[in-house]
Amino acid sequence: MAFNKQTVYSSDEFITQRKQMVEVQLKKRGILNPLVLAAMLEIPRHLFLEETYWNHAYDDCPLPIGGSQTISQPYMVAKAAELLSLSQTDRVLEIGAGSGYQAVVLSKLCQEVVGVENKEELVKKSRANLIALGVNNVNIVLGDGKMGWPTGAPYDRVLVSCASDEAFESWQVQLKPNGILIFPKNEERAQIFCRYTKGEMDWKTKEGLFEVRFVPLQ
Repeated sequence: MAFNKQTVYSSDEFITQRKQMVEVQLKKRGILNPLVLAAMLEIPRHLFLEETYWNHAYDDCPLPIGGSQTISQPYMVAKAAELLSLSQTDRVLEIGAGSGYQAVVLSKLCQEVVGVENKEELVKKSRANLIALGVNNVNIVLGDGKMGWPTGAPYDRVLVSCASDEAFESWQVQLKPNGILIFPKNEERAQIFCRYTKGEMDWKTKEGLFEVRFVPLQ
């Protein structure tokens, strides 16, 4: 389906739903970064879904996007963006870009986002979404997320939007010193959202933050 940029941004119905999403799902749960809140208010989440799901686009839950993948719950998108502690000069690598929603939210907070997705149908969808919204600082590429995207390295931040058993060496190598990696780590009984900070050669700090539920890295 073709989208008109003005239409997807200006629909009164969706603007109202986004405002409610920000107030109830984000602010009341402690998302405080004004730039993150502004990005979540601006970006039309429904565009990144099939029209069948538009009535639920701003619900407090993940939703299917095809290829056995989901678009993350709005709170998780905002929380990940906040935890990355981004500046306008940062370059971000996202593993598991899906239909592009998280990448576009991040694009409002940093200089550039490279999103790696291993499903061609989702790469096509996400690229179409970028065009529809006039986003020119996000590049979605087809590739194996376990390998990162060395062509664009080094990155200031790496965000993994799917659950992994480990932090792959490729992600570490492609990060700058003092760069941050955030990913959902598979533990014995749960997935834990983790934040690692890189030293000169190895991980300087490792933090387990809270339990989450993401689709697996494939």
